[in-house]
Amino acid sequence: MLDKAKIKKRFAKASSTYEQQALIQKQVCVELAQSMQQFIAQKHWNKVLEIGCGTGSFTREVLKLNQVDVLYLNDLYAESAEFNYAMSLENTQVQPWIGDIEQLEIPQNLDLVMSSSVFQWMTDLPALLKKINSSLKPKGFLVFSSFGPENLREIKQLTGCGLDYLEIHILQRYLLEQGFEIVMMKNEVQQMHFDHPRDVLQHLKETGVTATGQHRWTKSSLQQFYLDYAQFMACPHSDQPAYPLTYHPILCIVRKK
Repeated sequence: MLDKAKIKKRFAKASSTYEQQALIQKQVCVELAQSMQQFIAQKHWNKVLEIGCGTGSFTREVLKLNQVDVLYLNDLYAESAEFNYAMSLENTQVQPWIGDIEQLEIPQNLDLVMSSSVFQWMTDLPALLKKINSSLKPKGFLVFSSFGPENLREIKQLTGCGLDYLEIHILQRYLLEQGFEIVMMKNEVQQMHFDHPRDVLQHLKETGVTATGQHRWTKSSLQQFYLDYAQFMACPHSDQPAYPLTYHPILCIVRKK
C-alpha cells in the first residue's frame, strides 16, 4: 500500500527543484501535448480535469495548444494548485481540486481528463479508471502518461525499493475493461547519465521520487551502493564515466466508448 502522506510530503519538498531535475518528465509533457494535437481534432474544451498538476509542466504545454474554459487542477498538496492558479490563464476559469484523487469525488460531464507522470502512484488504478470513465461525457478523452517496468531499474535492483510498474499490455487491458477505446499508446526506454551514483540519488530526491520505499542508508551501505552501481556503466574504463538511470515512459490517449 502506497503511503500517500509520504508521497505528498516528498513531492511538496521537491517542488522548488522538480522543474530543473525532471527532464524526462518534462520531455514526456511536451510529447504528450503534441500527440494530442496529432490524434485529437478537438482543440477547444469546456471542462477539463488535470490529475496531479504538480508544478504545471503539462498544464502549460496543453494550454499552449488548446483553449480550456474550466480547468480543475488536482494535486495532493495545495501549493501545486496555487502555483497553477497564479498563472496568467486567459479565458480559463481555474478551480483547485486538492486531495487524493482516488478518494475525491470527480467533477462530472468532463470533456477531457489529463495527467502526466502520475498514474504509477495509484493504489487501485482500475478503480480510478472506472471513476474517470463515469465522469467523462460520451466520447470524452483521457490523456495520460505513466511508467513501465524498466523505470528506475538500477535503483530497484540495488535497493529492492520501487514501485510495481505495469506492463503496457496490462495497462491496455485495464483501459479496455473500464470502457475506453485506444487512440494512441506507446512506450519507450530512455536514460539519463550522471557523473557519480550520489548524483543519481540527489536527482531522485529533487524530483520527489524517493517516496517509494523505506530503504535505510548507512555509511557502509551507501558506499556499497556506489560500488555496485558501476555494473550499469556502458563504458566503465572511460575517462569520463557516466552512470545511467533508466526511465520507461508510457504515453496514452484513449476515448470513452
